[in-house]
Amino acid sequence: MHGYPTRHIRAVVIFLSCPGALSTDSRMDAVDSRIVQQVANSDLNDTQEKRYQVVPMLSTTNDPDVRGLNFGSTVTKLNGLTTSGTQKLEKFVENTKLKMSSKQKATHKLFMKFEVGKVEANLFESPQFQNWFTSVNNLYKKNVEKGEMAILTTLMTKYGDDALPKLLTEAKRVSSTNIIARNLEEAQLTKWVANKMTVGSIFNLLKLDEAGGDLFKSPLLSTWVKYAFKLEKQPEETLFFTLKKHFDDESLAKMLLAAKEDSSVAIKLEKVELEQWLSSGKSSEEAFKLLSLNDETGNLLKNPTFNTWVSYVTKADKENPYDVVFAKLSTRYDDENMLKLISSAKQDSKTYRLAVNLEMAQMNAWAKNDKSPSDVFKLLSLQVEEGIDLLKNDMLRVWASYVENLNKNSDKLLLKILKVRNNEEELVNMLAMATI
Repeated sequence: MHGYPTRHIRAVVIFLSCPGALSTDSRMDAVDSRIVQQVANSDLNDTQEKRYQVVPMLSTTNDPDVRGLNFGSTVTKLNGLTTSGTQKLEKFVENTKLKMSSKQKATHKLFMKFEVGKVEANLFESPQFQNWFTSVNNLYKKNVEKGEMAILTTLMTKYGDDALPKLLTEAKRVSSTNIIARNLEEAQLTKWVANKMTVGSIFNLLKLDEAGGDLFKSPLLSTWVKYAFKLEKQPEETLFFTLKKHFDDESLAKMLLAAKEDSSVAIKLEKVELEQWLSSGKSSEEAFKLLSLNDETGNLLKNPTFNTWVSYVTKADKENPYDVVFAKLSTRYDDENMLKLISSAKQDSKTYRLAVNLEMAQMNAWAKNDKSPSDVFKLLSLQVEEGIDLLKNDMLRVWASYVENLNKNSDKLLLKILKVRNNEEELVNMLAMATI
């Protein structure tokens, strides 16, 4: 008997060792079947046994369905093959080909069998899809995630990368299909990561670039955001700078402001926005305009956007931020209205701290303008108060604080004012009532 020609065995081994050689049907079908046929037709009459050198093999796949095929150990067993060994090798090649492609092929065939592609509405709720999904799950009992990826691959082939996310988003809104849709969406995100898709490319793929100012109303926005958080270490920054490529500062600021009430993502992106403004050197005045506060006609202190601006000022003007805030407010409100705003804000726990800081800034402004205790007493309308009402007026505390800031004794000054307005008996009675 003649030994098997070494070149044929090596040809099969080299073929098997090529990375990706068995990964797709197209590659498998392209294999020259004559290699195996030549091995089978070799002259088997050589009685001499030959031992052949084996090419080391490494598995190149993480597929749980394929990992069990230890190519390295299998090829090692080729050492010392006899006639029956050649037949086993031929069978091994054919079985491996089926092992690598049969399940995905079956998934596609089941899709056609159940006529899933003919469903025109509510795809994931349809009996066709449900039957197909169940059948594929049975096919991938040992690896559900692999089955979901097989389903996703078929769906992407049918509907495309751009239309499928919309179908999945719609299915997530239905309780009966929510879990299936979420799992398939996760599989799609994983596939995009594997394909090295950028956050920017997915933004365009989902046609979010066409949404304009209604971006945060798009049902596909969540898919894009999830992908960024899956792919990036600093997703908020990546999302923000992607949006910067499509919107100017003012448009983006308005869009985030409008979306803040309903979108936690918008709140996170606004924080990135403020940091970006700081790094680019935008002034407090520029930020005020970008936040559209120039157009606000109501009580600014109750406007959440105003609080955002105040937060920006505290970072941009660290030395005297509330003096800057007060100066801006002074261009819109006179002293009397400013006092009313601050007094009202102090009654609300949400704005109390801001009000206290503004009150202090107001006193700084009075001192800078050389207002005397008497001037401020009149400014606070305390001169119209009589008797005990004066001592109970909250504005008297403001006046006293201002006097103390001037390094003067507010008690002595107040007593002096009271003596001018009241006789000694009235003054004694007033002070007695104030202590009750």
